[in-house]
Amino acid sequence: MDRRRFLSLTTAAASAVTGVLLGIPLVGRLLAPLSSGGSGPSPWRAVGTLKAFGLNTPVRVAFPVLVQDGWVQKTTQQAAWVVRTGEKAVRVLSTVCPHLGCSVNWKAEHDEFACPCHDSGFSKDGARQHGPARRGLDELPVRLVGDQVEIRWLEFEPGIEERRTVGGSEA
Repeated sequence: MDRRRFLSLTTAAASAVTGVLLGIPLVGRLLAPLSSGGSGPSPWRAVGTLKAFGLNTPVRVAFPVLVQDGWVQKTTQQAAWVVRTGEKAVRVLSTVCPHLGCSVNWKAEHDEFACPCHDSGFSKDGARQHGPARRGLDELPVRLVGDQVEIRWLEFEPGIEERRTVGGSEA
């Protein structure tokens, strides 16, 4: 092998190795949304201490949620109704009406959650009372860490009788 051929092959090999090494992070970034796992931020959101919630009085809390849509990440504001049902017992209900996705409000004078759009009504425990909604309010996972109340946001499919999450997230 002559000198010119050797230098040509060495340069080509060095270029190929450099290209592969530079391409690994790019390929990883492109394929990352396709993987189901990941070590992103915790899906649990602290919304207050137990003392912040009066017994059997719904309190609306807002919290940020990181949404991954393919390669796009954005933070949205979500809300939930927290009802302390006992000394260390909490129920968390979605503010999203299961009929068409409107935002439900607590009407203390009627002792119910009410959808202002289509007149669906729900009891304090989220059960359907009247209106076109086909199921009660969706309950969100909740946990207590010490005296801190933490919520995991789930999005549920509106307009159907069975409770099913959107995007395959676990209920």
